[in-house]
Amino acid sequence: MKKYFFLFVILFLLWLLTSCGGAAPVEEPITEEVPAEEPAAEAEESPYENPPESISPLYVHEESIWKSNIIDLCWENPNQNNQADRVLIQSAIENTWEAVSLVDFVGWGACTPESKGIRIQLSDEPPQTKGLGTNIDSLENGMILNTTFNHWGCVDVNGNRVPCIFPYKGYSREDYIRISAVHEFGHALGFAHEQNRIDSPSWCDLQQGADGTMPIGGWDLNSVMNYCNPQWGGDGKLSEMDIIGVQRVYGAKRIEKERKKFDGLFEKPHFGE
Repeated sequence: MKKYFFLFVILFLLWLLTSCGGAAPVEEPITEEVPAEEPAAEAEESPYENPPESISPLYVHEESIWKSNIIDLCWENPNQNNQADRVLIQSAIENTWEAVSLVDFVGWGACTPESKGIRIQLSDEPPQTKGLGTNIDSLENGMILNTTFNHWGCVDVNGNRVPCIFPYKGYSREDYIRISAVHEFGHALGFAHEQNRIDSPSWCDLQQGADGTMPIGGWDLNSVMNYCNPQWGGDGKLSEMDIIGVQRVYGAKRIEKERKKFDGLFEKPHFGE
């Protein structure tokens, strides 16, 4: 009897287990579907990124670039009558090409037969350099600058050349000296006329003088080396692209006043004053 009783209990327990469906199923974790990320849009390349590498103006004659940034310079015919004009020219160059680059024109005295570098003749004729860059190294009268403008620079209503009476078209005699000097010193550094470049627009058809061999960056309307500049000679003020170009070739100058301002931050304080 007991044997049947135990058998009954075992069968009953088996029935309970099967009726409950056995072990509870393991629930799979719910994974939230994450939308696929859209690929990041490519950033537009700025044309002004790393300007010394990508946007430099000017038309350079590579073989005529001075090997040293220190360039000798002298006057062929200095005298008391042109002393003030020579000071003006030196100041114009110091405040343009020299101010923004590592170029350093040295000397500024009277030429001797053995003088090297740039030899400047002051003469009443069209301002010019007789070559680009080192092509005028040691060349007598290698650069001509005008300071009187009696035979060049002004025309009458009929297009005839006449002695300049200043102010002329809004320019003073000092403006003429400064603007033409800045332009000619650009040639002395090895830069050809900007309008001579192959990418010069068709409306700027004023090719003149020796060509460069390497156009750097885009064509610059505002260059002091561009005859098509709407402001004559760029008013003797280097364009942004002129500055980048000369720095690309000759290096950039650290501004002295900024250096002093920075160094002053580290001066020892004076207490009790």
